[in-house]
Amino acid sequence: MGLGTSGGGSNDAGHLLADARLAMQIAPLVGPPIAARHILGMATKGSALGLGRPELGSLALGDAADVCVWDVSGVADAAVADPVAGLLWANPGRRPKHVIVAGRIVVRDYHLVTTGGDPLDDRALATDLESLLSARRR
Repeated sequence: MGLGTSGGGSNDAGHLLADARLAMQIAPLVGPPIAARHILGMATKGSALGLGRPELGSLALGDAADVCVWDVSGVADAAVADPVAGLLWANPGRRPKHVIVAGRIVVRDYHLVTTGGDPLDDRALATDLESLLSARRR
């Protein structure tokens, strides 16, 4: 089984961890509870298989491994016995600390980076995006 989000229609932030948390919350309403690690498996390998992309969704030799790293050492995660469950229960809207796509770092220390690895200015990026969207509306 796969798990995903289509964006604004089902999840305003398009944040897959929030949808994974929702899956954990509603599972007991229709059957047994589902463990966080199983839910994350649905969101990764399960979704990749559902899309017919067996080379995605896992960290195995030969896979096209993209990686997200979340910091689970903050106050929201204090005394959480299982950091994977805590990732979903304690703060599912958190931003990833690092993201690697096809071997290239695209987010480092919570900030988007250029192809050269330099951090992008979030305000400038937002301003550029607003200008682009405004131009398209005209």
